[in-house]
Amino acid sequence: SSDLRGVRVRVLLDRAFSGAEVNRPAARYLAGHGVNVRWAPSGYIFHLKTTTFDATASDISTANLVAKYYRTTRDAEIVDTDPVQVAAIEKTFSSDWTAGASGSPSTQTVQAPGLIWSPNTGSSTAEAALVKEIASAKQTIDFESEELSDPAIIRALAADARRGVNCRLVFTRSSEWTAAFETVTRAGCRVHVFAVSSTALYIHEKLILADQATANESLLIGSQNASITSLTRNRELSVLLRRAHGGGHAIAAAGDTFDADFHHAPPW
Repeated sequence: SSDLRGVRVRVLLDRAFSGAEVNRPAARYLAGHGVNVRWAPSGYIFHLKTTTFDATASDISTANLVAKYYRTTRDAEIVDTDPVQVAAIEKTFSSDWTAGASGSPSTQTVQAPGLIWSPNTGSSTAEAALVKEIASAKQTIDFESEELSDPAIIRALAADARRGVNCRLVFTRSSEWTAAFETVTRAGCRVHVFAVSSTALYIHEKLILADQATANESLLIGSQNASITSLTRNRELSVLLRRAHGGGHAIAAAGDTFDADFHHAPPW
């Protein structure tokens, strides 16, 4: 199907849990305007937020396309033009698109260096990739997420702090993460939290920023929350950028924003 300009447009929508109810009006509108819309398998949450344009650029985002949240949530997007990564994203989309309701995302993933997929198999699981990135930090580790319940991630952050890495976390306050916050603060991490209110910034972004402002700095950003479900079962995507490989501008911008969030959020 195509829009009025003749561009082929395909939209794959999440339908797990409340996804079908929330996305149904959009699906009807798009289908009524010539867009080919399909539903992801009901047994999996399709939580990734990715759009690919002309097979040359992919927008990899932490943000849901819900207008009412744009002003109040912390989110970010990376426009990826790496040909190998874009091709892998396009092929994975096509596999998910073709498989439809009977698909299993873990068998449909197409790999590329620098892409962190969920679900994945073997030693290249998303959980392993995030833990490796945290453990690679030599001087600083900055972590921002909506959730913090995956034990391996919590252990990795605490281990960084214990070996002297400057560890900082920014979250929205929630009693769900109290045990995790206690663990990492005992190890030496500093946790700052925004209040839950209509005026406070809501932290929805998911990023790991290692060794900020050094030659080794790196940024992992995308849709994966630090939860077992997000890292092992949901369809998710993050991208890993390194200053040494040309990602310096995006990493610096993410670092400046994290610094501002950490400054404005009170200590936990």
